[in-house]
Amino acid sequence: MTRLSTQTKRYLLASTGACLLLAGSGHYAKAIDYQFNNGVDIRFDNTVQYSLLERVAPESSQIANSINVNDGDNNLRSGIVSNRVDLLTKFDISDNGYGFDTTIDSFYDAVYNQHTLNHSADSYNAATEPPYKFTSATRTQSGRDVELRNLFIYGSNSIGGVPITVRVGRLVNLFGESLFFAANGISYGQAPIDIQRASSVPNTQAKDLFLPVGQALITAQLTDAFSLSAYYQFEWERFKFNPAGSYFSTADLIDQGGQRIIAEPAGTPGLPPNTGAYFYRTKDESGADTGQFGAALHYDPEGTAYDFGLYALQYNDSEPQVYVRPFAVPRFIVGTPGTPNALALGVYQTVYADHIQIYGVSTSTTVGPLNVAGEVSARLHEDLVSSVTVLPGQNANNNKDPLYATGNTLHYQVSEIYLGSKQKYWDGSSIVGEAAGDNLLGFDKNKANFSRTTANHMAIGLRTIATLNYYQVVPGLDLNPSIGLGYNFMGKAPDTLGFNNTGIDRGGDITFGIAGTYLNKWTGGISYTYYISPPGRDPRADRDYVALNVERTF
Repeated sequence: MTRLSTQTKRYLLASTGACLLLAGSGHYAKAIDYQFNNGVDIRFDNTVQYSLLERVAPESSQIANSINVNDGDNNLRSGIVSNRVDLLTKFDISDNGYGFDTTIDSFYDAVYNQHTLNHSADSYNAATEPPYKFTSATRTQSGRDVELRNLFIYGSNSIGGVPITVRVGRLVNLFGESLFFAANGISYGQAPIDIQRASSVPNTQAKDLFLPVGQALITAQLTDAFSLSAYYQFEWERFKFNPAGSYFSTADLIDQGGQRIIAEPAGTPGLPPNTGAYFYRTKDESGADTGQFGAALHYDPEGTAYDFGLYALQYNDSEPQVYVRPFAVPRFIVGTPGTPNALALGVYQTVYADHIQIYGVSTSTTVGPLNVAGEVSARLHEDLVSSVTVLPGQNANNNKDPLYATGNTLHYQVSEIYLGSKQKYWDGSSIVGEAAGDNLLGFDKNKANFSRTTANHMAIGLRTIATLNYYQVVPGLDLNPSIGLGYNFMGKAPDTLGFNNTGIDRGGDITFGIAGTYLNKWTGGISYTYYISPPGRDPRADRDYVALNVERTF
């Protein structure tokens, strides 16, 4: 049985009481939305969200003792694992079809601004901090930061009778019909994915997981039925992974906070006393800011409920490969607070593949209360999940001389959105779901480096969420209980470790929750997430959690 700690109960009572007090006061701050007589419209609003996560599953010794994947498990052994306040600020000014839009996200999480509960120096991957401290990079990404999201200008006009819309700056532009499988769809090649959010809110829709990048986008309505969109990106960004040592981290060596691979922990027979053997992080080989572009042609015939799309794009991958280079000189000083007698075996780096192509088609239609959509796409010359050791004298990069396996893959997915009417026991309902598959078609290069322990030739998964609606349960309050399920029926994807969030063969997650809206101003909810997979297959299997959130826009 899941039990909440006394600390969590206090937080729940305090936050609930504060919401009721503020909601009952009758005083509401309103967003600024001012329209001038000359057509200028200025909008400025802020959304404040408080969220709280508590770990409710005990540590699995199998995971806690697994080096290179266990720091998140050991750092946050029990109790509150996130205590966070977010402020999302939006500003938009428009004038007769032209305008400027910007969004800034600021946050503070008290958990990542204090000490960890980790006492295992022998298995702590950080090279610059002792085990009771988060690295500075992890503290920044999970604990306190101000992030620029959108920043773009836009305009609409007609040229030769053809309506044209242009947007330039940092923004999100997505093709295809993906609902949940962000890493599997056509839109994968258009923006980096916020893995951190996907982990903490498992049933977040794909459109809310992509992060903005700098680009220029033009859309032309050629006829009543045909529209054409094209873009060119001038900025590349990597995935936003869970930083090393954070609660949902299962790879303690990559991205923010990743500093070394533990080859042999201190105490291993054959090593000197109190000495471990490591590969240290060196400079990453990032993706290029150039060579990313795409186009989409849409056909929406008048008088029908169908929409068809045709897509072609090129991108530089935002999910990394890892090159291990034995005998190379590390950039970190040998000898750290956790292991004063460290043996450096070499270095490693994350590498991001360039110049991958996607070609795809999509369709969608509506039949009564049901919307059905699907897409099929192929990726050419894509980097595949690999295990790479770069020997001295070998050329290895992310362009002309890659050592990771590359090949072609086929991706397909079908989704549905069902909106139900009022019934005897509820006022409304919805079922949103998507099934997806990922197949390896063949290899281009380096077939021997394909990692058959962490990837397969095929993966198939499903994610769905069912919600009931109860309106005016008490005056002003609507409640929406829900259940969400994500499960991979077979295989590990050949080209990503993040297929359907967990990437685990015969594993997934299930979430029970209830959300509410009060006076159309306050929103919030509480949920419980349980990981279905056993510890032997999923390093997150012992990190079940309860989440609370309260939100208000003003």
